[in-house]
Amino acid sequence: YCRALTEEEVGQNFDAGPDGGGVVSSGISIDKTPDFQAVIGGANASFNLIVQNPGSSDLSNVIVTDPECDTPILFVGGDDNVDSLLQPGETWVYTCTVNNVTADFTNTADVLADEPGGGTVSDSDSADVTVVVVGDRVQSDLKLLYTFEEGSGTTVTDVSNVLPALDLTIQDPGAVTWLPGGGLSVDAPTVLLSAGAADKVIAASKATNEITLEAWIRPSNVVQDGPARIATNSLDPTTRSNFLLGQGRWGSQPSDVIDVRLATTTLQTSTSTPPGSLTADLHHVVYTRAADGTVTIYIDDVSVATNNVGGDFSNWNDAFAMALANEPLGGRPWLGEFHLFAIYCRALTEEEVGQNFDAGPNAGGVVDPD
Repeated sequence: YCRALTEEEVGQNFDAGPDGGGVVSSGISIDKTPDFQAVIGGANASFNLIVQNPGSSDLSNVIVTDPECDTPILFVGGDDNVDSLLQPGETWVYTCTVNNVTADFTNTADVLADEPGGGTVSDSDSADVTVVVVGDRVQSDLKLLYTFEEGSGTTVTDVSNVLPALDLTIQDPGAVTWLPGGGLSVDAPTVLLSAGAADKVIAASKATNEITLEAWIRPSNVVQDGPARIATNSLDPTTRSNFLLGQGRWGSQPSDVIDVRLATTTLQTSTSTPPGSLTADLHHVVYTRAADGTVTIYIDDVSVATNNVGGDFSNWNDAFAMALANEPLGGRPWLGEFHLFAIYCRALTEEEVGQNFDAGPNAGGVVDPD
């Protein structure tokens, strides 16, 4: 120093210790994300590998390995000053992909780096991948698929294999129960919400002016109305949605029905099934709208309602998020079990609706209506 330190400053440096920062601190961490993902059999599973330096000294020769990955591990960025040293406070991000996943597996990534004094530091982290068996379900023009097979956590994963994935976050984890063998029970008002707009769904259906909404659900009761939002692409109860799949109508009107609202350039049209068509049992519910305006609602492979909804989808709001069990901002909760939810950018045929019904509620299992 070019001055005399004070007694207090001498004590400060004594407390700091012999390595300029107290106890010698070297370390490295790797976080493999997502921690869990479900993919359709034959699809790819991609990962982010996030490497950080929680210590106080620079690290060199950082090596990330992941033996399961089929693609080379790609460095995305994070070396802020481009000196090839992982410095405290920096976050380096890598990506890699496992191709053609056909069986469940746990994937572990490792990181190794050199310390300034000649030693090494290392860390590892694992992530789980589950294969979703889709059986004989229709795949053509599928844009969104939730199978609710996660079993735990706060994320409902889009397993359609159509990028970008439109995962949902459970806003109140205490309001739901993951069901053994698959499924999610919504026991109290909450919302399952995408982080951003449902871009891929909106764009695809605006291009075709067709849509199919499909759900395997078990309502908690048959007195929910409003309609209670099973699924919606919207903002709030008072702003016109692009589309919503709901239970019940409004006020003194029947609540043991499916009610679907679809916005077009002509108007927003509501199509409802007959009173008593919805019970508190497990149901396969499908809504289709073709480009010529033909609308059909099926419950358990039976056409129960038809309509004609003119116009096109060019006036859809591109900013609307995807939400299940409520409006994004709340106000129209639906309670019950989700076993599957899917969206196609075309109207499935009667035969294709039957094909998905036969595939069952577990993306390829046996229908259990009890």
